[in-house]
Amino acid sequence: MISLLRLVHIGAGVLWAGGAFVVAWFLLPAARAAGDGARPLMSSFINKTKFLETMLWASTVNVLAGVAMWVLLIGAVPSGWRGLALSAGALAGILALGLAHGRQAPTVRAIRRLGSEMAAVGGPPPADQIVRMAALQTKMASIAPQLAWLLAIAVAGMALGN
Repeated sequence: MISLLRLVHIGAGVLWAGGAFVVAWFLLPAARAAGDGARPLMSSFINKTKFLETMLWASTVNVLAGVAMWVLLIGAVPSGWRGLALSAGALAGILALGLAHGRQAPTVRAIRRLGSEMAAVGGPPPADQIVRMAALQTKMASIAPQLAWLLAIAVAGMALGN
């Protein structure tokens, strides 16, 4: 049972952390540098892929499998610096789950809705929509690196604790 939980935990964690790293440290900075030229790619990425849903699924499965292992192995959790590393990694992962579900997902969903409203106008969007979209994009650009760094701490904690 523990081996299966570990496989699920590691697999979902690789998917979640890898996706977060690529978005925060590569995709968003490249899109920002490309300016308006990135709009079609980012629109497609946000609206036509299941990236958000996949990341939410992976984050939830990852944390649930980690918590299940923690409960089953509570007597076997290493003490000293290894136990501290595992605990710090677990805390960072749980905080990242809260950030992903509580701030990132609602922001992406708001971007999707507003993008649909802007597209429905049929011409240039009204100024208020442009301002709202810019604010949402700025918010997303601040959430993504926070999430990536929390997951980097989680990965480091898991690696150092095992």
